[in-house]
Amino acid sequence: MSKVCLVSDQPVLLSGFARILESREFEVSSFTTESLRAAGSDGGVGADLALLDVTAGLAFDVLADLNNRLPGCPVVLWSDKIPLDLVFKTLEFGVRGLIPRTSEPEFLVSSLKKVAS
Repeated sequence: MSKVCLVSDQPVLLSGFARILESREFEVSSFTTESLRAAGSDGGVGADLALLDVTAGLAFDVLADLNNRLPGCPVVLWSDKIPLDLVFKTLEFGVRGLIPRTSEPEFLVSSLKKVAS
């Protein structure tokens, strides 16, 4: 069972992601960007991978927070298209996958399983 850290500023999305992933044998912890920052220096966060919702825009400070709290943990972005130059920059922050917002739940699950393994 893979542990996934979900991060979004949209509570409905967090709930939907959690339901989909928990029903497919993922262990889930959910955070808003503010609650992730408030989690303390160790973050109380343990995960095999992180799913970051960037529908409100790509924020490198959030990626840096995730990278500091979960060093070495692969990050997957839930996003619309991202310019290629920014894609390359995200690699420095542990991003190892991009999942289009228009994806079906099964694509999300299979993509996260691939990144986790």
